Amino acid sequence: MPETMKPDTMVLDTGEGQLRLILPAGFDVEVLQPKAMPAAADALVEIQRALTEPIGSPRLSRMAREGMKVALIVCDDTRYAPQKLIIPAIAAELQSAGVLRSDITIIIACGTHEAMGKEAIVHMLGPEIPQAYRVVNHDAYDEAGLVRVGVSKGLGVPIVLNRMAVEADLRIGIGAVDPHIFAGYSGGAKILSVGVAGRDTIAETHNPRVMEDPGTRYGVIEGNTFRAFLDEVASLVPLDFIVNVVQDTEKRLIRAFAGHARDAWTPAVTLARELNEVEAEHEADIVVSVPKYPKSINLYQAIRAANPVVFGKPPLIKQDGVLIIPARCPRGVGSDEFEQDMASAHDAASIIEKGRAEGFGPEGNKSFTVAKVLSRCSVVFTDTELPPGTLARMKFGWESDVSKALATAAFRVGASGVGGRGRIAVLPDGFSILPRLKRRDGTQE
Repeated sequence: MPETMKPDTMVLDTGEGQLRLILPAGFDVEVLQPKAMPAAADALVEIQRALTEPIGSPRLSRMAREGMKVALIVCDDTRYAPQKLIIPAIAAELQSAGVLRSDITIIIACGTHEAMGKEAIVHMLGPEIPQAYRVVNHDAYDEAGLVRVGVSKGLGVPIVLNRMAVEADLRIGIGAVDPHIFAGYSGGAKILSVGVAGRDTIAETHNPRVMEDPGTRYGVIEGNTFRAFLDEVASLVPLDFIVNVVQDTEKRLIRAFAGHARDAWTPAVTLARELNEVEAEHEADIVVSVPKYPKSINLYQAIRAANPVVFGKPPLIKQDGVLIIPARCPRGVGSDEFEQDMASAHDAASIIEKGRAEGFGPEGNKSFTVAKVLSRCSVVFTDTELPPGTLARMKFGWESDVSKALATAAFRVGASGVGGRGRIAVLPDGFSILPRLKRRDGTQE
């Protein structure tokens, strides 16, 4: 539940360390966090339970057989799931059915993100898994490694997927279920339909036509245009089995769900909603939203901490408010295209106008989305390795630490002549939370 409070300071956990946030006097402060739920007593036991009790599907040990080529499709390191535990548990099921290690390929679902290096793969999966199995990065731009499987009836866009995934006898997806700006919630078929899709498929589904469709809504899966596309792809090239997890804000496993890509994912979304959708009392003048590691790896990922602040219906932050994002971003911006799009534009409005008129490439959706954020509020990055000049060119603010940024924003709000007390919202986990503003009649939006 949200907590309205008037402390002098609070501590923000970034997933890599802690930051001290000094709260200004004269403001009402609302702290919005995912609900507290007990974590699984033993994460591995919970994963094994899910594998032995699959939803809407036989056990993997019954689906697999000797000679099958198996593709394990996993998230890259911009998203966390306990893959070090899940992959060996899945492998044990497969090998009990006679599948050889040499017939299992782990495909990192990079989408159009940069490929992971060997060191990063070892950090994500541990040293044993890359030694035991073939691990490859999906490349959305490698024509030889892609295959066209059809055209979407719903959107009319080409469906191009990773060749190894398409040609596998058994496809298994691993991921976490969190609020998602386009798909409503991540997980399920998304890891196949986008994670290992070609650049044309990604570009033509991440464009204004789809992004601004009334059915494409943050945190909403019912009637979701983007989610319908994901499921359509999976009907042509089935994702045969999934292991999806719901985790708390500390990335502790709450529950694992395994089985059919839709049937096992749906109850995972139900639990994720119970965990992450939180009632907010008021709009805020200022929001501090923390992208916890690994979302703080680069700017491309860290800016997602704006999604729950701006893209709720209605937004949590007031028009012309201030959004503060503390994010170290040791890997820099994370996308040359994103950086160039933001730096070369005159202002946020011109990015939106150009995107609607001309469309954009597979990563152009990021600047389009961020321009919508900047049309609502200013964004200040703090506690970051990103150079102030780079941020300024991309139309973001910079401050050395989160408390200084908050003090500056508080002065601006206080000096603006807005009547009554100013309001600050703090999102200690700005990736997982999904605030729902109360209506004046007391119901949620």
